[in-house]
Amino acid sequence: MSAAAPSPLDHPGFREIDRQFGAFIERLAGGGQPHLALASALASCRSGEGALFVDLRSPEAGVLRRGADSFALDLPERESWMTALRSSPVVGTPGEFKPLILDASGRLYLHRCWEQEQQLLASGPGRETYAVEPGKSQCLE
Repeated sequence: MSAAAPSPLDHPGFREIDRQFGAFIERLAGGGQPHLALASALASCRSGEGALFVDLRSPEAGVLRRGADSFALDLPERESWMTALRSSPVVGTPGEFKPLILDASGRLYLHRCWEQEQQLLASGPGRETYAVEPGKSQCLE
């Protein structure tokens, strides 16, 4: 009998809350979707780092930072990963009410972070400069 493959959620770069969130979202979608658990944990991790989203198309998508330490993750092939995520019942497009939002540019948001970004952008001219760089403003609690 061979040992089970390690879960990507066991990676040391994830915080316990990222692991739990990834596992919860995977269960919510019916289980058996490690690609969804990984994407969910990444979105949670980025939120914890103060970013609004994880850019799944970016080479930096798989780099986790904990203080001065950096950890690299092996990520699935990006386009097939995003296609699989888009077919999940817990991943929506901008404007939908689902736990995760994946936009056409490959940015994956926690729903609350996407909603906060939209509220900032809609609050008036000049407010879009709130973030020093796109996606790096704090996702407010």
